[in-house]
Amino acid sequence: MNKIRNLRLCAGLLLVAIGIFFALTNGQKVSRKRELLIDLTADKIAGISWTDENGETLSFQREDGNWICKSDPSVKLDQTEMNTLCAGMTGIAVFRTMEDVEDLSQYGLDIPAVTITVTDISGNEITVALGNNNDSAGVIYAVREGDRGCVYAVTPSIRTAVQKKLGDLAEK
Repeated sequence: MNKIRNLRLCAGLLLVAIGIFFALTNGQKVSRKRELLIDLTADKIAGISWTDENGETLSFQREDGNWICKSDPSVKLDQTEMNTLCAGMTGIAVFRTMEDVEDLSQYGLDIPAVTITVTDISGNEITVALGNNNDSAGVIYAVREGDRGCVYAVTPSIRTAVQKKLGDLAEK
């Protein structure tokens, strides 16, 4: 009799766990494959630009090994800061992928906080929009242009990298 009761209890707990899983993922398909949000190394980045929620855009390009500000070419950039910025764009691991997402607003991606475009040395562009932070999970939600229906949970360090102002990147 105790074995049947224990079996029913385990089955009930399994159903509760499945319910919690679907509640947390909003019924979306979840992928756990290892991938990077921007799959480039820093030395392969030839350009970076971003637009914040206020519509302000900063744009940078690497020419002959040196970074210039396309938004304001008169500003002499701190090359070490720019290389650090490039490094901040790479190695951003995707912790979780939600597939078949129809409502981007639940992730703050209907009106992104920041939109980043990274250009590689071949001229290919990767555009990523950043949405809400999920402080309890320690992630920020992102969507890559062209990845229909996929929302990525990534480390918030990418947002920190692009919160810099032009003065932060200029030579002192």
